[in-house]
Amino acid sequence: EGIIDAPVGRDKADRKKMSTRSRQGKEARTHWRVSERYGIATLLEVDIETGRTHQIRVHLTHLGYPLVGDAVYGSAKRARSAADPAVKERLKMMRRPSLHASRISFIHPVTGVPLIFSSPLPADIASLRDFLREYS
Repeated sequence: EGIIDAPVGRDKADRKKMSTRSRQGKEARTHWRVSERYGIATLLEVDIETGRTHQIRVHLTHLGYPLVGDAVYGSAKRARSAADPAVKERLKMMRRPSLHASRISFIHPVTGVPLIFSSPLPADIASLRDFLREYS
């Protein structure tokens, strides 16, 4: 577990992407904790103190651990590095960042009442998790 404390702003070379190397990055802090390890991938629980655009994706890529399925921030290279063809193929099947907000909470702006919403893991991510559990 740990804390990633790195500013996030527009990428210098690609204005559609965010980066920790931006000249005008804003403060961003991400707390992470390992839930399960699968060899080529790891399931994390992540909490953010700030809410920057693509913060989790940018911070994890900054550490060298992009999200499975995240074509924008670089997971294709990791999928190609899988030694087992079945694992390589399964990782490539994830066509979106494997990121899910299981719980989100905030204070209602009008009533001031704290609101908490939760959602189960989507089927595509759960299927990948189950595959990696069995494989490892």
